[in-house]
Amino acid sequence: MDTIPMTQSDYDALMFLIERVGGKQGEARLQMGESHSANAGDGWHSDDFKRTIVDEAVQGQRLAELQDFADRAEIVTPEEQNIEVQLGSVVVLKYEDGTRETLLLVGFACRNLGDAVQEVSLRAPSAKLLLGKRYGDEVTLGNKKAKVLDILSPSESAEFLAGAAKA
Repeated sequence: MDTIPMTQSDYDALMFLIERVGGKQGEARLQMGESHSANAGDGWHSDDFKRTIVDEAVQGQRLAELQDFADRAEIVTPEEQNIEVQLGSVVVLKYEDGTRETLLLVGFACRNLGDAVQEVSLRAPSAKLLLGKRYGDEVTLGNKKAKVLDILSPSESAEFLAGAAKA
């Protein structure tokens, strides 16, 4: 099992998210019980009941993914964090054709940062391939080979993104 390097504050944020998602799963169960009681049947005849079952399954899967990240977490100091790609890192890739791409590895909430940076969710296959990579490592994304040119730690990423937003 590969570890995922992250700072203590990143780990704390991940644990908060796990708690939040776990709470939503509990809310889904509560709604399911209310829906079942309101229909006084087996529940499967209610569209709300069926949606709640699906929502709970999705939340359960998301909770399992987050818990996997937490289980694989390796706490690093801020000085160490730019050694490997991790949650919150900005990664600069250079493809074989000479083009460059700047990616930000995010948890699950993506926002539009414009053309300067492309956000990649940790669920994405490309993010999973990049996690743990170091400066100079090669990676194949889709059918294109790229080399890791630069890795900014989450704290450095915040400064970079603030500058990119102003540009």
